[in-house]
Amino acid sequence: MEETTLIKQASRMPTIWKWTDILLIGLTSSLIIVLGAWGLAEYFQPQINQQTGLPLLYTAALTALEALGIILGISVFGIWRKKLSWKDIGMQPAGTAWLLWAGFTAVLFIPIIGLIAMAIQIALGLPMENPQLEFLVPKDLTWYGILGMVFFGGFVVPVAEELFFRGVLYRWMRQFMGMWVAIVVSSLIFGLLHGDIAVAGATFVMGIILAWFYERSGSLWAPITIHIVNNASKLILLYVLLVTGIEFPTIV
Repeated sequence: MEETTLIKQASRMPTIWKWTDILLIGLTSSLIIVLGAWGLAEYFQPQINQQTGLPLLYTAALTALEALGIILGISVFGIWRKKLSWKDIGMQPAGTAWLLWAGFTAVLFIPIIGLIAMAIQIALGLPMENPQLEFLVPKDLTWYGILGMVFFGGFVVPVAEELFFRGVLYRWMRQFMGMWVAIVVSSLIFGLLHGDIAVAGATFVMGIILAWFYERSGSLWAPITIHIVNNASKLILLYVLLVTGIEFPTIV
């Protein structure tokens, strides 16, 4: 398998990100998400007041909004503003071998990531439950909501998050940090932004895997494959168990 590393690419392509780019992309994406979330909360408020859980269509819309905010921020203040192409941040083909290896790695690490989250819960004496269930599982379970959540949460959000956390943030750090320092720091930020400590710890480990694949393959499609397999498979399993009436275990 041929290895194309970002450090090797650095000698062939200019430095593309500055700290001002990270700031502009981050602030713009955050503003879109915050304002959009406020609008969705206003629109769905009557339904939220009538039931104990969040409407699934509402949580699916919030998930889509996260992806939209990130992609718009990168598109406007990254790609368009700096006159770049998507290939400049890693959207070039990864190669069949890398994609197959990425898929295998994703399947292998799904239970490991879940065990890491469970170990954190046990070590800290936290409730043995999935902290994301309230967001993912509402009282009004509909097929439209399920399909929306699987599509956006399982496929679109992974692409958006890889564009930012690996294609922008990690790539920026890699310009002035060693590989492992950049991997650890960017993965720590990736984990912390997922909120709950058990989720953050598991996501931190996943971030290390994702950044390593980006570094070694030179393409975002390798970590995107891992991210999609991880998210989509867990969401599909969650909703299958709910529809069949089987109790859902703690999985992050």
